[in-house]
Amino acid sequence: MRVSALFVVALALAGCTNPAGASQLAGTRLSYNEAIARSGSEQLLLNLVRLRFLHAPQFFEVTSVTTQGTIRGGGAIGATGTIGDPPSIMPTIGGSFEWEETPTITYEPLQGQEFAQRLVSPIAADTVMQLVQVGWRIDSIFACCVQRVNGLSSPIIASRDPGYGGEAFLRVGALLYQLQIHQALEIDVVRRGDGPAEVFLVFAPTDDPRLQAAAVEARSLLGLDPSRVSFRVYSSTDPMAALPPPPPPVPVAVPEEEEPAAEGEETERTTDAPPPPPAPASPGLDHVVLRGRSLLGTLFYLSHGVQVPEGDHAARGLGYEDGERGEVEPPNPVPNALLTVLIEPPGVSAYASTIYRGHRYVIADDDLESKQTFLLMSVLFALLSAPSEGGPMLTLPVGGN
Repeated sequence: MRVSALFVVALALAGCTNPAGASQLAGTRLSYNEAIARSGSEQLLLNLVRLRFLHAPQFFEVTSVTTQGTIRGGGAIGATGTIGDPPSIMPTIGGSFEWEETPTITYEPLQGQEFAQRLVSPIAADTVMQLVQVGWRIDSIFACCVQRVNGLSSPIIASRDPGYGGEAFLRVGALLYQLQIHQALEIDVVRRGDGPAEVFLVFAPTDDPRLQAAAVEARSLLGLDPSRVSFRVYSSTDPMAALPPPPPPVPVAVPEEEEPAAEGEETERTTDAPPPPPAPASPGLDHVVLRGRSLLGTLFYLSHGVQVPEGDHAARGLGYEDGERGEVEPPNPVPNALLTVLIEPPGVSAYASTIYRGHRYVIADDDLESKQTFLLMSVLFALLSAPSEGGPMLTLPVGGN
């Protein structure tokens, strides 16, 4: 009876293989999640480095991951004994368990006219402002994605250093961020029927004199009407963006009717009506016009912060004309860059890294400015580059026998 019981136990152990598949789910799912996220970061960083060397970017999107798992198990039972008086029998139990996984990963190259159009089209003003609405810093959004706002141009180098121009642009971003973090600046999105969303920049009321002064200065730099608190935001490509605020009505002098002169009587006539009084000066704009960079333009702009090996002339130069000093070559890497990518920094923990032209390029994990900018670009790329229709795909079986 004892041998029979052990045989039943062995069969039960050999058949209990289904729970093993469930136990693998958490590990495999999280492993694929981490691998896809890490490879996406490496790909984005690689293309930033490519742009620094004037090489064309190339993107592949992971569209699906499927995996098939096979569990094999078995058991064995035996017995050894001696013949004697009385005889002795020793049962033996053995078993085996094997898990085999065969994943299939499908990639889609982002290419073709549709993707190229999305890559070079200016980022719309409503996209920029809705990113602010969900919590991104408005100064960071402006610095990365906006080329001009109400005539103020961003710096020519992707840096917060005012030495590269764009002082007023950077100042407006800092003022708006100050208002944003104290909830004195709001973004309103209004939808009317099936029409496009209307976006408004709203200066919320505040009792803090510092925030009041910041709002006044920001409106002044942007040329906005100081008596208004809400301003419609347009893209520079919107035909309504160029319309100035309507001028106030100007009273027109109507000449009085004259009595007809008697025959033979001379009368002085005024042939020209008196000139109307000059119109009062416009108090300022009632809207904000953003000229967004394209997605490719944003990546190209941020590639300023990629360090290049000393003496390597294959990378594009960053020189620009300074009114006083003539040709200026910024330091390598650029100081106060929105995104700084270093070459093989010793002892630096990497937030993201990639290898190109024999060097390892790294975003340092303690560089919060660069990490925030890189995360913003990851979100923006995912938002603007997603294909509307499926294209050619590359399916790769990975692993297995």
